[in-house]
Amino acid sequence: MTTAAPPRPLASLLDLPPIREVRPPRWFERLPRRVGAGGVLVVLLLISALLRTRTIGGELWFNEAIAVGMASHSLSALPGILRQGGSAPLYYLLLHVWIAVFGSGEAATHAMSLLFGLIAVPVAMWAGWTLDGRRAGFFAAALFAFSSFMTQYAEETQPYELMALLGLLAATGFVHGFVYRRRRWLWLFAVALALMLYTQATAGLFAAGAAVAVAVVLVKHGAHEIALGLALTVVLVPVTISDLRRRIIPNAITGPAALAALAIGLLTHPAGVPAELVGGAAGFAFLLLFAVLYRGGLGMGDVKLGGVLGLYLSSSVAVAIVVAVFSSAILGLLVIARLGFKAGRKQLFAFGPFLALGGVVGILDGPSIVHWYVHSLH
Repeated sequence: MTTAAPPRPLASLLDLPPIREVRPPRWFERLPRRVGAGGVLVVLLLISALLRTRTIGGELWFNEAIAVGMASHSLSALPGILRQGGSAPLYYLLLHVWIAVFGSGEAATHAMSLLFGLIAVPVAMWAGWTLDGRRAGFFAAALFAFSSFMTQYAEETQPYELMALLGLLAATGFVHGFVYRRRRWLWLFAVALALMLYTQATAGLFAAGAAVAVAVVLVKHGAHEIALGLALTVVLVPVTISDLRRRIIPNAITGPAALAALAIGLLTHPAGVPAELVGGAAGFAFLLLFAVLYRGGLGMGDVKLGGVLGLYLSSSVAVAIVVAVFSSAILGLLVIARLGFKAGRKQLFAFGPFLALGGVVGILDGPSIVHWYVHSLH
């Protein structure tokens, strides 16, 4: 009588060889760290540039031609064209400036995407190095240098290379800020995410994924803060997209968002509801006063969004509004510097995305900023 042999473990069937430690040559280890890293970076950039310039002068395909056509309009006409096309403005503004300097030929417009792709290589090295040392930096740089995605879209006049670069910066800020608790890095995450939203609407998917990750990382803060932060993030993404595309912040978003804030407060932290109501009233009143004094500068959608931010952020709504005002002022100054005072001051921008940026800052570090400001007065 024969008996069947017992099944072998899966690992033994695979018969994987042991993983050997990979170390650079001794002569490389003796080099100063900056010299060695610089040499590796130069080699990776040269190889990457060679791979990504084989067809850089190729003909534009349909979407590329549309992008070049839109960016070729005057800067004063560009916001209206982008609004009609439902496109986010950042990439087209950069392409407009690029075309003004280097021309609108195939190789010239492809070169801007190539530049973003090449910049991503040293940024990846820096990101990996800051997160887990020199070896992580080398591997990250190599991954971005030889990425087939980055190679393909480096020769297309599309925003994908810029999105990848901004996504890398946002992910680096996220890991430093939330995983390693290095709060000064949260600014990098917030700014990079805002720029992603200004580049392409699909950045909303990145924001949603980040919100889920934040929920996992911030469990220690308790259900109230997590619920408010996640709910506000879910609100800010469609607000930004709607205001960029149609210059409207619908009541269908702000109304349910306000009710959700009150419901979360009543269910998870009833004692904090009065502070939330005061914050909502303050945010609404301040932006309403601004809208009355500067007619045409703000719409009622912005005013209502200020009230919603107050309900979610309480006293941190002051941080959100300050960030929104200053960031929009910086963009306005840049436009005036480009067009001149008379033409530049007539340009109107969607204010909702700036409020969304302020809301993100309020979520990430609002209480600490308020605490610092209050104690700095004493």
